[in-house]
Amino acid sequence: MGEHQGAEALAGRTPTVLSAHYDDGVLSCGGLLAAGAEAGTPGTVVTVFSGAPEPPLSAEARKFHRACGLADADAIARREAEDDRAMDVVGATPVRLGVPDALYRKDAAGNPRYPRDTEISRAALESEAELIGELAAVMAAEPAVRDAELLLAPLAIGNHIDHRITRAAARLLDRDPDTVWWYEDAPYVIFPRALLEPFDESRTAPRIFRLTGGQWDRKLRGIGCYASQAPILLGGNTELPKYLTMYAESLAGGEPAERYWKLPAAQL
Repeated sequence: MGEHQGAEALAGRTPTVLSAHYDDGVLSCGGLLAAGAEAGTPGTVVTVFSGAPEPPLSAEARKFHRACGLADADAIARREAEDDRAMDVVGATPVRLGVPDALYRKDAAGNPRYPRDTEISRAALESEAELIGELAAVMAAEPAVRDAELLLAPLAIGNHIDHRITRAAARLLDRDPDTVWWYEDAPYVIFPRALLEPFDESRTAPRIFRLTGGQWDRKLRGIGCYASQAPILLGGNTELPKYLTMYAESLAGGEPAERYWKLPAAQL
């Protein structure tokens, strides 16, 4: 099952999480962030797709806002405020790169790039090559990323195009591989494997990051700050904390934990 370590695995390093959207960093790495804050090395969460949409909104974007209880005019402001509260709970600093997420992006003709939400998990990554290159340059110039002692990047489990773009841009950064941990995208990682992109674990090195009860509680409280996302996480399941806890406890013999990966170059 890999190494079992707690906050000592940070070795005094300050972590930076690359988060595709406002909630992804806390959903996936909130326990580690809480552990870093407790150890005196509070981290940073760099949210990539955090930009305001350019009107008019697509029908799919308006549908998403209604499902989340968000008004079209202030959806980003609401989500940013939720993120600020979550950062306070887990003890991290937010940085936002301001790129509009997939539901808001448009093509050269001004049409929605992803007019249906089903396309977001099926899109060819090659179609976003220009954005990947631009993001890699922005990340390389961003002090929170450039100077990060430990960078946490998504495996893109669940196949969301924004997660895949974030992963691809992170791959282009010129970093020592020992300073990059790849995290499991929650809540996607707890879905049945039949719904996930195949991930070959046979040639990887997992690190099980054990958490204290207090650190796990801070993570769950941080997740709870994203009230607008509660109706859509796990398809509206109100028992997300229970399922996240069950998965976390399965990683370390009953103790809550998060799992991170060091990937060989062939799998990056």
